[in-house]
Amino acid sequence: MRTKICIVVLIVLLSVAGCKRVNWKEFSSANGKFSVMMPGEPQEQHETVKTAVGPVDLYMHILDVGTSAYIVGYSDYPEDLIKNSEVNILLEGARNGAISNIRGTLVNEKDISIAGNPGKEFNFSVPKRPELPNKGIGKSRIFLVGNRLYQCMVVGDKNTKNEDIDKFLESFTLK
Repeated sequence: MRTKICIVVLIVLLSVAGCKRVNWKEFSSANGKFSVMMPGEPQEQHETVKTAVGPVDLYMHILDVGTSAYIVGYSDYPEDLIKNSEVNILLEGARNGAISNIRGTLVNEKDISIAGNPGKEFNFSVPKRPELPNKGIGKSRIFLVGNRLYQCMVVGDKNTKNEDIDKFLESFTLK
């Protein structure tokens, strides 16, 4: 799973060299029960991932805007896992997995919530490498709502605008 997500993020980052200004619009997922503002229409990807707790369906919506990628997704975990686990440990595991998938390094983090549900916001750096010629940056928010894990992430080069990152992350709402 880590390799596939890393490859997807890198392909998205490299697929277009220029960045056109587009109007931000709301993207809603009826099945995901969320909405978020995005600077274009994302492409949906679905994958069933084998995990230690059994198969987990991962739904991702990815938008490439040149040197940045906007990613929002969710996955449902077995209810028994959620009931028998400490929430903070689950969120830390999701954070660590997201960062390691793109070979990034955690810069900072803070606890957050959405509609009373726990979450984390974290910034990370991505090292310079052939497929990412400039050092990359990223910011993500993850939330655990019942047995569903939501993930919102922006990955881009060092010129990615903080106001665009924040607009995306702050617009995420549950439906």
